[in-house]
Amino acid sequence: MKGAPVLLIDELDRTDEPFEAFLLEALSDFQVTIPELGTIKVPETPIVIMTSNRTREVHDALKRRCLYHWLDYPDSERD
Repeated sequence: MKGAPVLLIDELDRTDEPFEAFLLEALSDFQVTIPELGTIKVPETPIVIMTSNRTREVHDALKRRCLYHWLDYPDSERD
């Protein structure tokens, strides 16, 4: 079975602002430039899933590009 690759960025809120800027750039063109290696571009656009524990606010530029879905803590019966 073949499908789009999945990129999981877990706990985005625990990263620093320079990483968010790098991530925003990488997700805009799905490529990164590494001085020693040159530009690396993905062959197929991935499905990107980001998680956050809300320990700090994520930059608005990233929020505008995401579909936001809040998952609350499960109640004691479900837990």
